[in-house]
Amino acid sequence: MSSKSIGDRLGELRRYRDITQEELAERSGVHVDTIRKLEQNVRQSARLGTLRKLARALDSELDRLLGQPTVTTELPDDDGGLIALRDAIQDISALPGVPADDLDEDPPAADDWMRQVRAATTLYWEGGYGELAGSLPLLLRDGRAVAREATGSLVEQVWNQLALSYQLAASLATQVGHLDWAFEAVAKQLQAAQRASDPLMEGMGVSTLSWVLLRQGRWEEAQSVAERKADALEPSMRSGRSAQYAVYGNLLVAAATPAAP
Repeated sequence: MSSKSIGDRLGELRRYRDITQEELAERSGVHVDTIRKLEQNVRQSARLGTLRKLARALDSELDRLLGQPTVTTELPDDDGGLIALRDAIQDISALPGVPADDLDEDPPAADDWMRQVRAATTLYWEGGYGELAGSLPLLLRDGRAVAREATGSLVEQVWNQLALSYQLAASLATQVGHLDWAFEAVAKQLQAAQRASDPLMEGMGVSTLSWVLLRQGRWEEAQSVAERKADALEPSMRSGRSAQYAVYGNLLVAAATPAAP
């Protein structure tokens, strides 16, 4: 892990952009004394809103200024890991006009695969990011194959769980600082949610999207998309279900976070 402070990274980015502290202060609206104290390591950090202004003024993602480290310490096996996760999210065989490889193996049974999704969800919430990075790429590949083969009542169930798998991928990619992968994973989560005809899963996808946008420093968009989706999904106070309240609450939190001082 890098021993550099926020001030060290701020100074490097500023010098890379070839601007003075005074010019950065003018561009960002942050007082030059704050910039000096950060770069001199007199101050170790600042308000998130201040750091966001500095990152935007330097045309950099906030995570680069914060020095977001990887959260997976284990080296993966041949089928897993962060690079394999990238390849699973950016599946070239899903692109129009690209011939797909012949499938060498039959997909797992849908019920078995959905149990694996539940186990992966538990692993994420328990903080097992390294183990999840090892298993999630295959889970996504198998999920797409299961979705291709599903028929009847299983179709919407499988697409719902595939959407959840992409949400896990987006969340893990965000945790390890790969926000471009996360954005693509959210897009596929929302597509899968539509195939599942599940508006609540769509709501979860928009909540995840808001988090990704927030980490990219796109605060206004993060707030706006969450607010609009919350308005669309607002449950009836008398007849709403617990799942509706949960998704609605997540969206409200997502909308409120960028607005916090």
